[in-house]
Amino acid sequence: MQNHEVSADDVPPKAQRGIQSVEVGGRLLDALARRRKPLGLSELAAAADLSTAQAHTYLVSLTRLALVKRDALTGNYEPGPLSLRLGLMSIERQPAYRAALPHAARLAEAVGLSVALSVPGVLGPTIVRIEHGGYPLHVNLHVGSVMSLDTTATGRVFRAFGDPAQLDAMAASQAGAGSTLAGAEGDQPTSDA
Repeated sequence: MQNHEVSADDVPPKAQRGIQSVEVGGRLLDALARRRKPLGLSELAAAADLSTAQAHTYLVSLTRLALVKRDALTGNYEPGPLSLRLGLMSIERQPAYRAALPHAARLAEAVGLSVALSVPGVLGPTIVRIEHGGYPLHVNLHVGSVMSLDTTATGRVFRAFGDPAQLDAMAASQAGAGSTLAGAEGDQPTSDA
């Protein structure tokens, strides 16, 4: 007689039941994240493979939850404040971020200048934390600012030590972003950016 014991590894995972409407809303959020720019209703609906009427009702709820926000002038949708908080929470849980935080605070205190922590983002080095020093910062720099790879000290550090494939993707994204980047023409950063 053979032993026919079944281990947990041999049993296929049981499909868990979910809430379909949450998953449809997730498709809209995913489409917005993949396109990486504010989108109008029609474009966002098409990117999520939904009708505009269906997308609109979901976007009303996602806006109420602050997962998306709608620009009052253009009517385009973009990630909302809750999306930003969730993204930052994810970054804050990363070991490298947690290790760097006390060093950044000590450095800002020691030199009296602001210190910005940045991580690789789709568009380029993205500020995720600013430790303010004693001297004012004469640049419009805030959490979420994307730094130019070519015209900021932050970008140059990324160029020197970053992953080449990731840097190529960032550079391609920045080529289309133009002057919306911190440190681009017309928004001259100081040397501490």
